[in-house]
Amino acid sequence: MDLCLSLVCWQTVEIVNFVVFHLHSGQPKHLTLWVGTHSGHVFIYQLTVPDGEKRREEDVTCFLGKSNLSV
Repeated sequence: MDLCLSLVCWQTVEIVNFVVFHLHSGQPKHLTLWVGTHSGHVFIYQLTVPDGEKRREEDVTCFLGKSNLSV
């Protein structure tokens, strides 16, 4: 997770929010982490959280789904 969040580190983070969202039309909904910066950029990370008992064996993963969305 450190690598994918490093894109945001050079900016001041204003807000962080978890949202269930369609990253691409026609795709199923995914758990996402939205990071909004002071400069008006939004970074959307797709999170994969293993179910219940698998959490001890599998890691939570994330990747940058969309970035540089200006608001």
